[in-house]
Amino acid sequence: MAPAPAPASSGRIRPWLVVGDLVLAVLWVCAGALVKLAVYNVLGLGGRPEGEAAKVSLSVVYMFLFAWLESATGGASYNPLTAISGALASRGGIALYLFTVFVRVPAQVISRSVPSFYLYIY
Repeated sequence: MAPAPAPASSGRIRPWLVVGDLVLAVLWVCAGALVKLAVYNVLGLGGRPEGEAAKVSLSVVYMFLFAWLESATGGASYNPLTAISGALASRGGIALYLFTVFVRVPAQVISRSVPSFYLYIY
């Protein structure tokens, strides 16, 4: 009987994940802002318990959406801790860990900072 094939995240350096990390991190920040805009401005529920319930409900929906997006992109993440823990748990060695720490995590941090800055200004 042949051994099972290795999973997709078996410790290979996959540079295209950096682009996926950038996109998902920007979408994550924008999704949070859009939920607040939808609840406070569109629905007009700001400061009421119904507004908090609507924010929680919409947040749960977009968490499932982002979980699906992570699996659809093959491992891209909006969360730096997820990327680091994946690098530590895999058998990719020091090269995968260094790639994650010095390329993927800064990409996620930068792509989270830029939309946050523009959302703060406007």
